[in-house]
Amino acid sequence: GLFVIVMAFVNTLPAALSVMVLFSIAVQATEGTTFAIVPYVDPAVGTVAGIVSSGGNIGGMIFNTFFIFMKYDDVFLTLGICILASVPLCLCMNIDPTSAIVAEDEEAGDTSAIGDESPATDLSSPLIA
Repeated sequence: GLFVIVMAFVNTLPAALSVMVLFSIAVQATEGTTFAIVPYVDPAVGTVAGIVSSGGNIGGMIFNTFFIFMKYDDVFLTLGICILASVPLCLCMNIDPTSAIVAEDEEAGDTSAIGDESPATDLSSPLIA
């Protein structure tokens, strides 16, 4: 959020590119954590991932329309403020890190101890292709 607000006040190309690179790194980290949380929300990963993806697309469409009706500086400032305003909402999330593992074991009928076998090393998983 802070990098977007800084982008609103940058007037030179090298500074704008530097801020954009830093903003891009922050965005990639945020997207990674967002999609890493998805399996813990609901074992039906496809449904939740679809909702998360479409939410990002809708947000992108909304802010792109702002560029039509507002000055560029105001759009970046508005976007940065919206990002910073949404950060405290993340603190309200309560995610049980064992919920996806337990649901997966119950579906398979596995009664072994949780954590015996990592999904990342299970080569029979349909997710690894």
